[in-house]
Amino acid sequence: MDFASIAKFRKDITIKEHASGKIRLGFKASLMLNPDMLKFIKDAPREKPRGITKTNFSMLSRTATIEYDENLIPKELLERALTVQDENEMIKALTALYDVVFKV
Repeated sequence: MDFASIAKFRKDITIKEHASGKIRLGFKASLMLNPDMLKFIKDAPREKPRGITKTNFSMLSRTATIEYDENLIPKELLERALTVQDENEMIKALTALYDVVFKV
């Protein structure tokens, strides 16, 4: 799962619900036709970084559910990385998120 890919599409994504350990994202219909998004959906279940426990995508409902270890990934950091609109702030949030999930 590549958080940068999700963040790249952030203008077409909404957070449907977010409880600690589980976030459900909604996608605009037009995004489901984007080849980069389709590749992301296809590859995401195989490529789970540390802290991501389960992913589920529904093309029918245009949603993604990501379950994560709330002890490793702070809820606020994940939400900020996926929704912040300012490009510089997004880079900062993604860098902080990658530091959490990829540093061993």
